[in-house]
Amino acid sequence: MRPSERAASDSRYAAFLQAHTPDARTLKAQSETRLDRMPVFTVLCPAGTKFSETAASLRAQSYPFWELRTAASPAPAARDARITFLPGADVPTLQKGARGAYVCCVDAGDRFTPDALFRFAEAISRAQEVDALYCDEDENSPAGRIHPDFKPDYSPDTLLSIPYIGRPFFVERGVFSRCGGLTGTDEAARYDFTLRACETARQVVHVPRVLFSRGAPRAAVDPGTGRQIVERALVRRRERGMAVGGLIKGSFAVRYGVVGRPVISVIIVSRNDPAALREQIASIEAMCQYPHYEIVVADDHSSDPQLLSCYDTLVRSGKARVLFHGGPHNAAALRNAGARASSGEALLFLGLGVHPNAADCFEQLLMQAQRARVGAAGGKLVTPDGRILHAGLAVGANGLYGSPFRGEPDTASPAEKGRYVNCIRNVSALGGACLMLSRDSFYGAGCFDPSFSEIGWDVEMCLSQLHRGKYNVYTPYARFVQHPLRFRPHPPPAKKNLMRCRDVIRPFSVRGDPYFPAFYGGASDRNETEGAGKPRLFGL
Repeated sequence: MRPSERAASDSRYAAFLQAHTPDARTLKAQSETRLDRMPVFTVLCPAGTKFSETAASLRAQSYPFWELRTAASPAPAARDARITFLPGADVPTLQKGARGAYVCCVDAGDRFTPDALFRFAEAISRAQEVDALYCDEDENSPAGRIHPDFKPDYSPDTLLSIPYIGRPFFVERGVFSRCGGLTGTDEAARYDFTLRACETARQVVHVPRVLFSRGAPRAAVDPGTGRQIVERALVRRRERGMAVGGLIKGSFAVRYGVVGRPVISVIIVSRNDPAALREQIASIEAMCQYPHYEIVVADDHSSDPQLLSCYDTLVRSGKARVLFHGGPHNAAALRNAGARASSGEALLFLGLGVHPNAADCFEQLLMQAQRARVGAAGGKLVTPDGRILHAGLAVGANGLYGSPFRGEPDTASPAEKGRYVNCIRNVSALGGACLMLSRDSFYGAGCFDPSFSEIGWDVEMCLSQLHRGKYNVYTPYARFVQHPLRFRPHPPPAKKNLMRCRDVIRPFSVRGDPYFPAFYGGASDRNETEGAGKPRLFGL
């Protein structure tokens, strides 16, 4: 990010903080509130020159039930019955005497906002079986609070890509012990602990508020150590794969590999653009190294004689199967017909004019779609000049859905964009121009819903996978290019179709997309009902 852009971002963030910092009246009301559950929170803190700042932030809490166990030496200014000094103690020693129901470890100089522990207790009271919690955070600097980190809700695949949970990370004391505890305070030890705790926890809750300020910038996990941490997590999860370095600093990518030799059915809806179809099939043949695929073309009432001749050539050569769908135009029904006519174990729905941009595009999608807990997988879609069209969808924006960072250059950015564009991550939905599902996942969700005749059939399918307890996965390593079409087949969607989309997406319009957080245009507390403004999503 250029200095001018960073300055503008910091200025916007200062305005955001001013609007969302609780006043004295709010803090007093919190201190007088009796919640259904009011647990004690234990904060572990190693020694450090800025320990007093951490202690002061805890003494300023509106929620009184906490204890601080620190390796710092006793300081008169930090005298409080809730503070235990164990000079020189290591983290395992600090853990042993913890009496709180939830435990976390911070660094000296880290600060909690005055309402932080109240918000954590509030979240525990609202949900059942909460074993781990985290929140959004920023960084303290001489210029004030900067570099906000708005995080997604718990995302197991995102967490394998990048240690986004950060701190504070409160873990129920029993889970803290059962998962092996925290062995150190460096970023690698924290990352390893976070993965183990999340695997042990019944429920991991994200409190979408900026409740914490780091005393120093977050350090990256050593690449070699990080890969070992991720691979140990794969062993615990009984998933076969290897970890490699990711596209942005401090990130990783899991290569699961393809199990067996499943056939991929590539389903393309075609209408009155013979050149686009020929070029697309030629690009698949030339680029894709995975040999086990078939192409099924579903025709959408074409009348172009050159296209009909192209179909004859494709069928005679054995390069594709072509089916003609009767009845009125229906985008969902067309693709369902293509799926019925196919024989593959995996279904890859490609938009007309979408070309693979890497030799292993099919494998990158297939290794995700084959996983038992994955519903749908999708890749990165860019323009011929390298601008982002699709890197996962944000659901709920303006009552519908949108593509964050659309139109921006596809560059590996270390800022918030990099996490969402250039990491394997969980998403609510993926676009139908590049969407793969196993045959079992597709039919398990009941196929595409024909009531979405023009748009939204892809989003509805992905949301159905979430309802089935599956995760949807975006991978930037399956990169495709959308080439311009010479024929635009249909007018904008009818009002009936738009209304159907809004019905399905309405819950996300209220609470926001769990996998793509709001930035400054709306409150970060998107799971609250206090009347926060609608979130502004970049690129929409």
